Amino acid sequence: MARKKSRPFNPFIPEDESNKRPKPPKPRTPAEKNRDEKRQKRERKIDAERKGLTINFVAREMINLDKDIESGKISESELENELKRLERISKHYGYDDQSIKEEKNKLHEADLISANKWKTRLENLEEQERIKKEEDRKRLEEEDKILLSEDELLRKVEKLREKVQGYSGETENRIYVLKINPQEAFVSLKAKRNLTFPSHKYPDLVQTPRGYVYVGLTGKTIEERFKVHASKTGKASQMAKWGFLYSYDSFEECGKELTDKFGFPNVGWRDKKPLMVESWLAWNFYKMGYWVWGSHHHNDEDFLGNAPYN
Repeated sequence: MARKKSRPFNPFIPEDESNKRPKPPKPRTPAEKNRDEKRQKRERKIDAERKGLTINFVAREMINLDKDIESGKISESELENELKRLERISKHYGYDDQSIKEEKNKLHEADLISANKWKTRLENLEEQERIKKEEDRKRLEEEDKILLSEDELLRKVEKLREKVQGYSGETENRIYVLKINPQEAFVSLKAKRNLTFPSHKYPDLVQTPRGYVYVGLTGKTIEERFKVHASKTGKASQMAKWGFLYSYDSFEECGKELTDKFGFPNVGWRDKKPLMVESWLAWNFYKMGYWVWGSHHHNDEDFLGNAPYN
């Protein structure tokens, strides 16, 4: 029998691995073990943060469970399931009881500090609100001392109506008052620029206006004039065209009450009485703390404060 020739060694041809024994694993050094443990711990921490299952979460859940137990909001079976769930999370991510307890104590302290901060902040806000109300009350009292009252204006209107009433056969002129939308007019720059009172000559008497009105003059019936304003076209006032009237639907809602109380149903045309009465009425609304639009004759002639327009 011929002898099988052995194959010469060639470093570029892999040896037959089938007959080789596997080498035993190289024992890990303590440094390698420590490095692997740190890596696994780091990976668990990253995974816990990604899933929102940190030790802070477990401690907070335990605190919530304690509250539910005290209030009786949780049944025994629900409590058991929750405890098992938290135990699985703690075991998987390596949270021991001592670490959870320490985290709970930290959260309790943080909650207490936060509660005290909110309590202090709330007390400060309440004190600031009380001080503001007191300041507003004193301010209103001081303003009331210098402002014209509604009763005083009613008496002045009744007296002036008799003096300016037109004669029989004269063209009737009427002075009316319309309410202006307070929310829109108060913040609008163009409405403020168009103010009649207050102005550079008649400074603010109050910090916050007591009301907002438009005082107008017409030879039509007041209801007809209101319809012109409500149309926002043609001879409607600029404030009406800009959309500042309190109501565009009905005169009763927009101005009937104020016009009945303070308006002038019949003013004679001689000596520019209609223009003067219009400005006088607007001026008196200003003295009651109102913002007023409409009349302008007082800018052309200095008569306010002189009889009978005082």
